[in-house]
Amino acid sequence: MLHSFGHRAESILTQTFSKTHGSANLYAQFALYDLAAPGKAQVGNIHFPPNAESDYDYNNPRKVLSNCYDWYNFPVFRGDVRGVNADEWGNGDMRILHKWWLKHLPKVAGRTSGVVNNWWQYVMDPNLVNL
Repeated sequence: MLHSFGHRAESILTQTFSKTHGSANLYAQFALYDLAAPGKAQVGNIHFPPNAESDYDYNNPRKVLSNCYDWYNFPVFRGDVRGVNADEWGNGDMRILHKWWLKHLPKVAGRTSGVVNNWWQYVMDPNLVNL
């Protein structure tokens, strides 16, 4: 259930940010992982946590630098970059990983680049996405 819900969130947020480009596409930044963007990992996505080397690589002990903790400061990032690995998200327990990923979704007041900073509004009501 959490896996499917995570894909729902990914799909809706991809649409939410579809009209933004470059650094304004905050969801594209949120979803970065080290394999796709070496040295620039953030929270990753449902199949690829920050240090994943392949699909469903949820138990990888390899540490990578990530600013996943800085997403708790959204929208005012503070440069909180840390070495992370599977210890952060349950060492292969998919349920713990998906809960970890969902906890990082921004949920604060305001707007950035025309998008509400509480991304949960879009995830829970996709009718709010302006296509």
